[in-house]
Amino acid sequence: MAGSRPTSNRRAKKSERQKQSDENRADAAAKTAQRKEKTTAAAAKRAQREANDAQAAALRDTTNTTPAERERIAALENQVEALNRKNKRLSKALRRSKLPTDTDPEDIIAIRKPSGKFNIKSAMGLDDNHNLFVELQASIRAIAIEVKIDFNLPWKEQDPGDLAKVLRIAAGRNSYLSAKRFPRHWATQAILHRYINSVRGYTAGKANPRSGVNRRRERNTTVGRLEVMRRRGVEAVRETPPPRRTNGMS
Repeated sequence: MAGSRPTSNRRAKKSERQKQSDENRADAAAKTAQRKEKTTAAAAKRAQREANDAQAAALRDTTNTTPAERERIAALENQVEALNRKNKRLSKALRRSKLPTDTDPEDIIAIRKPSGKFNIKSAMGLDDNHNLFVELQASIRAIAIEVKIDFNLPWKEQDPGDLAKVLRIAAGRNSYLSAKRFPRHWATQAILHRYINSVRGYTAGKANPRSGVNRRRERNTTVGRLEVMRRRGVEAVRETPPPRRTNGMS
């Protein structure tokens, strides 16, 4: 019986790793399908524009048209051109948008929180989308300030109500931070936890004259640089000018 317990633990861990691997593959396949769908839609739009251009060219080449028909054709061409410009602007805005669109909540695949220490961006599946990760960080920080999180308190002493409010608002403003994708909002908690620790560390560093924060600030000023040189025993040496040449005349 004693020897069967380690075996069962190994089997459970192996099963969990296999399940996580299957979820990652499914997520990658879903992203690939989404990219293919966008590419197909763009190709269809290009084909439609080309067909419209060909039709307009054919109408322009028609000789048996009255002035009223030609005016109508010109008006339609202007409308088509305006729609093409609008479509181009919308396509550019869509490409610039970094937030993914979850058309169907059922398609969201849950990402489990890794055990032990982990890289937040990698754990969130954003290695290839640094801009989105930065935007999410900025949003969570702004919400923490908005909720008036007490940065003087460590994470374990924070008000649970304030933390829950930050998690709820963050999920409402950013669809990527939904509880279905990150169970129990573990990603938002990790970013918020790191932000609180960062603010507390910076504040404590400013209060300590010998901290790295104050040393860097000191080095960035002229007086500070001279003070650092004095502490290191480096004296400023003023160069003496070379002797004046008199061309042999005394």
